[in-house]
Amino acid sequence: MGNKVSAVNGVKSEHFYDQGNAVNEIWVGDVEIISRLPFGDSDLEQAGWPAGDFPKIPWHHFIIPMQKRDEATNMTAKHTSFDMYGTYCTCQDWLPKHGYLGMYTSASANVAYLLGLLFLTVSTVLYISFLYRLVTAFRTWQDLREASHLLPDPDEVRRMGNRHLWIRLGNAFIVFTLCVFCLVMGVPALAAGTKRIDAASFVLANGFGGGLAILISGVAAPLVLLWYLRRPRPVKSDPS
Repeated sequence: MGNKVSAVNGVKSEHFYDQGNAVNEIWVGDVEIISRLPFGDSDLEQAGWPAGDFPKIPWHHFIIPMQKRDEATNMTAKHTSFDMYGTYCTCQDWLPKHGYLGMYTSASANVAYLLGLLFLTVSTVLYISFLYRLVTAFRTWQDLREASHLLPDPDEVRRMGNRHLWIRLGNAFIVFTLCVFCLVMGVPALAAGTKRIDAASFVLANGFGGGLAILISGVAAPLVLLWYLRRPRPVKSDPS
């Protein structure tokens, strides 16, 4: 602290590396923080700003805007909203090119979108099948427990009902696993098709939303059914 901060607007010179001879120097005391080389034909190359890409070094934003260069004019491209639709939309670096988050980025947007819809549709159908199997398993288990006292060996009937319950629950959770697999495969495909979500938001939304859905559907739903169906239903008395 206490160092003098100065900004120098120099001119083009053969000795532009000397203090005061570069364009837009910033000095803190005797330490040069940043400077711009003189303008010239190789200025963009000196700044590390290849055509069709972003600057490699964050130079002054008012000298080189942080935008892509236009390959034809070597100037920053001004994209309209129509040009941006389906290309960048709301985020420039929306998903990586490799791994789980980017496994559909090499495909076209339409193909990725259709694959995402297909996976999510199959996931929805499988989830409905899971709920049906879950309710059927607990209802059958409850009916068998209620009818066990009418049979010669009630304890054996209840043990058999418990075994059948676990078998049906196993089948239901196999369907639920396939449902989650289709969901996991479909969400990045849908994101790749729309290109309206960045990697950080995708991870947060997918992790929080998917984890919450799995917790409610795969854990809470069976426990709620078990709580409500664990006791035999009251037998209505014959009014006659």
